[in-house]
Amino acid sequence: MYGKHNIWRYFRNFAADKRGATAVEYGLLIGIIGGALILGLTNVRDGLLGVFTAVVNALNSAMSS
Repeated sequence: MYGKHNIWRYFRNFAADKRGATAVEYGLLIGIIGGALILGLTNVRDGLLGVFTAVVNALNSAMSS
């Protein structure tokens, strides 16, 4: 069983350990950028849908004439 001092030493060492901090920071950046891309591309998708709908309608009316 761990003694009281060993547990506190473990937590102090864990808090002071900087290994993996860069990976966590990169993971957070990737998550934030990915979320922004998803939100931004949703708006772009709606605009592109309007453009393609207009093109299809123009082609359909040109073919029916």
